[in-house]
Amino acid sequence: MVKRVWRWLFASLAAFFVASPALAAPPEGPCTLPPGKGPFEKRTVVLPGGAELVLTWMESGKVPTGEKKSSRRVPVDGFWIGVCEVTQKQWTGVMGTNPSHFRGEELSAASRRAELPVECVTWDDAMEFCRRTGLRLPTEMEWLLAQQAVRWRSPRTWTAENSGGHTHPVGRPDALEWGLFDMDGNVSEWCADWFAPWPKAPAANYAGPATGTERVVCGGNWCGDEWFTRRLREDRLSLPPACRYDNVGFRVCLTPVPDAAPPHEPDPSGPDAAQ
Repeated sequence: MVKRVWRWLFASLAAFFVASPALAAPPEGPCTLPPGKGPFEKRTVVLPGGAELVLTWMESGKVPTGEKKSSRRVPVDGFWIGVCEVTQKQWTGVMGTNPSHFRGEELSAASRRAELPVECVTWDDAMEFCRRTGLRLPTEMEWLLAQQAVRWRSPRTWTAENSGGHTHPVGRPDALEWGLFDMDGNVSEWCADWFAPWPKAPAANYAGPATGTERVVCGGNWCGDEWFTRRLREDRLSLPPACRYDNVGFRVCLTPVPDAAPPHEPDPSGPDAAQ
């Protein structure tokens, strides 16, 4: 019953249920960062096109899966994750087009419109953005670990009760000195995994089955009410990867590389090295 209600909510936006456009571009090279030094440490990376994207360090932890009374806590390694959902400015700088339905006509400042989350992107579209930037989609386990870490600290977000029927610039409405924005609202988010029932004993860093028909989607959105958001904290949602809805976007993450140099630091063996 719950899943049928979810389907109904998303089906109300079916005007954007169209095939992905052909997207082809050479990869821009890998994006690398070393492991973070503490929880919610932040690093900024510059994307192709010049837009900046802020990542925060999510320390390793354990995520419960399965039935609530018999859940098993599965280890997840530390990773970097976007503080906010990918914006239209970031998307356009990388991809060259903006597929979003909401363009912020109600916002007076162009800079604010650029900070709306990108939506009406398919799973394949999101994967192509990741390929071009050297980033990736989070697994469902990683996304749940991040949500778990900020659940009681995150500011209020945009749901059906306060959104006015549209998305809002990311990072609003409250300033958050650390943590993540919009894990429970604004737009729901594609994850990397194929959807399937939880296995009885998921391995550490479980990343879903090898094949499937639908991809995992996490988090509430601007048209879901409080009941919908609460159910998403306990249950799961999935959609066919070709779906394109104006309440679904994504955020990115990055696997740390132990010997990676921090961004913008000179190479110690280069010409700027101390003599």
